[in-house]
Amino acid sequence: MNQRGIMDDWFDFMFTLLAAFLLFILVHSMLIGSIEDQNQETVQKTEWAADAYNLILENKIREEAGQQIDIPELQQRLDTIQKVGIESPADFPDVGGY
Repeated sequence: MNQRGIMDDWFDFMFTLLAAFLLFILVHSMLIGSIEDQNQETVQKTEWAADAYNLILENKIREEAGQQIDIPELQQRLDTIQKVGIESPADFPDVGGY
């Protein structure tokens, strides 16, 4: 084998390694980005559910104690909760009659 053939094979090998490395970086970034987006969405939905539960529980306790529920405050807090984690009424969880 001559010197030119060895250099040609070496460049082919290096190109293959570079292409494999770049492909690995691309696939890795796609997978990690997707997982991080899903985790962030899950955290937002969990926070929304906790806020909604606390709001319902707080007003249920007020009602049972005979206190008046401030409807404008309730609506404002509900709107804030909805802006964070809800896109449509179908996203409301079934909370078992609460």
